[in-house]
Amino acid sequence: VKSAKKIALGTISSLSRYDEKYIQNLKNVMLNGEMSIRFAYNATGGHVTTSLPVVDSKGNNVAIMSIVKPMSEMQGFTESYIKTVALSSAAITLIIVVFFSLLLMLRFVKPAAIITNETSHFAAHKGQLSDRLKKIKGKDEFGILARAIEKMSVDMNHYIDDLTHTTAEKERLSAELDVATQIQANMLPRIFPPYKDHPELELFATMEPAKEVGGDFYDFFMIDGDHFALVVGDVSGKGVPAALFMVIAKTLIKNNVMQGLKPAQVFERVNNELCEGNDAGLFVTCWMGVLTLSTGELRFVNAGHTFPILRHGNIVEFLKSKPDLMLAGMEGMSYHEHFITLGKGDRIFVYTDGVTEATDADNQLYGEERLISFLRKAEIKDVRQSLADVRSDIDAFVGGVPQFDDITMLELVLKDKVGELMVEKSFKAKDENMQAVFDFVHEQIQKDCPMEILNKIDLAVEEIFVNIAHYAYEPDEGPVTISCGFENDTLTVVFSDHGKKFDPLAHSDPDTSLALEEREIGGLGIYLTKQFMDSVEYEYVGDKNILTIRKKLS
Repeated sequence: VKSAKKIALGTISSLSRYDEKYIQNLKNVMLNGEMSIRFAYNATGGHVTTSLPVVDSKGNNVAIMSIVKPMSEMQGFTESYIKTVALSSAAITLIIVVFFSLLLMLRFVKPAAIITNETSHFAAHKGQLSDRLKKIKGKDEFGILARAIEKMSVDMNHYIDDLTHTTAEKERLSAELDVATQIQANMLPRIFPPYKDHPELELFATMEPAKEVGGDFYDFFMIDGDHFALVVGDVSGKGVPAALFMVIAKTLIKNNVMQGLKPAQVFERVNNELCEGNDAGLFVTCWMGVLTLSTGELRFVNAGHTFPILRHGNIVEFLKSKPDLMLAGMEGMSYHEHFITLGKGDRIFVYTDGVTEATDADNQLYGEERLISFLRKAEIKDVRQSLADVRSDIDAFVGGVPQFDDITMLELVLKDKVGELMVEKSFKAKDENMQAVFDFVHEQIQKDCPMEILNKIDLAVEEIFVNIAHYAYEPDEGPVTISCGFENDTLTVVFSDHGKKFDPLAHSDPDTSLALEEREIGGLGIYLTKQFMDSVEYEYVGDKNILTIRKKLS
């Protein structure tokens, strides 16, 4: 009740009279219209009192309304609220976790498991996939990865098919190359020593292609009983084209040599033949020599090939000559012939540039200087071991670097010239020495030689010696060297002089059907010599006329 600004307050349950602060709060509510919230505690617990002013129609505070709520009820409500909020939060959290777990499983775990299983399936089934990757339909990273694996499977299967086809093709080509290698090897002479009836020749050769088949080649063969040919060549390029061109070149060279052409003529003809239809632009460097066994004369021609190496006693040097253009390089080329005379024990080493151009790991060449230096220091051995030693030195130089060019080597040793198996004697080319010449020749003839054959030999010897005495050095005098030997029931007599160049075989034979007074003077003696002897050969080597006659004595 409010009267004359005095306030009379009744007794409030459960509040002490001496709680001045609470009374003051009530006064503030009554006088000022403030709301009061009071927390009170005692030995039995506590409560919450909320006080509000009650106003009349005029807005005057006429009373106070208070609500007292025990704290226990408030705590129960709070606990219930907290539990409700906590449970709701837990439920929402669980739902979110389950949702995201399902989302993670569907979007990440399951696609990852499918891809993992498919990769295992891919490896176990030679690149084949099942249909499980099709279940991954999204356009995210897993979808992109799934499509990539499917494409990889398709590409891998195509690759495997191509590889299988390629491997089969390679195996077929390898088999064909093996056959080609065998054919090429069979085309090169492989029997050493090659001629048991020519012990004066010691020879060995090797050819090692960089590929299954190569362009290098060598060849050697007897032209006749007294002439021996050896050839070493190198076709540009490698592999099957070079090997085919090699076969053609080797065959053409031998065919032309066997037709009786001289080395320079052989190369001129072979060059023109190789130029015909040479659309591939291949060419051949080649060295060829023809050795006369009776004299040791070696006539050779070089078509752009590496220089052979000659060992004469303790002297080892390059057999240098001005090289001509390689074969098949240009049609109509001329080639030049050179000559040397080999003595007993002389060696000639012919090789291709695969020897000197062998390269080590530092890209350094084996080179000509190292080769000739090795041969100068090397112990003289049989030709097979000599070539093996050269190859060992090349291998030691290059180390493990693969061979990139064909390597061909040939070595020839003239152990004994046929002429050195013969007896040689020089005479002054004068008529008064005729009997001494007869005596010298007769010493080499078997005692039981038929008189008819002996007379024919004497006639031929006299005709040749007299011609040399009268015409070779005219008007001066000079020597004639006669080599005479007997082998395989055949007498060989070789006349050599340094007089004027003269080929008695170049003149036509006289017409014996004419009367003596009608015939031209001269020519009858050499005609009879050709008739009586089994063979008569002439050659001009250096500055020497060399005439050789042979006659079988039985």
